Amino acid sequence: MKKVTDKATEARILDYIRPHLGECIYLYIDVSVYGIDSPFLDLWYDEDEDGICFVVMRYHDSLQIYSHKDDWDKGALMDIIREYDIQAVNAKGSMLDALDEELGDSYEKRTGWILKGKSMADLKVDGLMEVEVAGVEDTEEIAELMQSHQHWKKMYPNKEKLAGQLAERIESGMGRSLVIRDKGRIVAHDATFAETDDIAMGSGLIVLDEYVDRMCNVALAVAMDKMMREEGKEKYFHLSDPHRMKAFKKIGNTVVAETGKWMKKNG
Repeated sequence: MKKVTDKATEARILDYIRPHLGECIYLYIDVSVYGIDSPFLDLWYDEDEDGICFVVMRYHDSLQIYSHKDDWDKGALMDIIREYDIQAVNAKGSMLDALDEELGDSYEKRTGWILKGKSMADLKVDGLMEVEVAGVEDTEEIAELMQSHQHWKKMYPNKEKLAGQLAERIESGMGRSLVIRDKGRIVAHDATFAETDDIAMGSGLIVLDEYVDRMCNVALAVAMDKMMREEGKEKYFHLSDPHRMKAFKKIGNTVVAETGKWMKKNG
């Protein structure tokens, strides 16, 4: 594989992956926002007679990979994984499955779906709780709230690291957090974990059990949708719970890809 060292090639890669956005949205956003000028990001690619056919991006200790073909270079990928001690490999479902033999012993496979959000402009609901835009000073409380649910605690076992990532996204403009408070306490949260000028990737939804019946998730969704429409951004989000995925489909959101990651096992 060739390492990207110039902006012209970086632009070619963005053109290659943009039509397949649902299958590699984090790859697209990270390259768009950070690019090869970032000390934490590396980018490699393969070409054939038709042009670019395989892309690998390293950001810190994780990889995002994409190919529109079935015969991409697994050997070159494994060399990068070993050289950089990669902790997570993110990809569309078929590419994850193709790595069963190589990663199955030392990594755990987690799968989910990327959905494209439906506009909620026509939704009229009265009595929703007030939604606020969170600041950096709220990130420790948000991290504590997210870790109260097993799903997020498994994904982000280190509360301080999660709070730091939330703060970094807010400060850099890479993402935003919305919260609902009751008597000063944050009881619900939703966020975008990555944004460009025209795309946003939603994640981080959590509502305390005792507030589920108060439609906090609807209030957060309506507020986030309004922001995205006003800023001209298409919203996507990732789900890993099949029951939640079915519920989200029922209200008109569209499944655009099956995706997931290989996570390195502890020990």
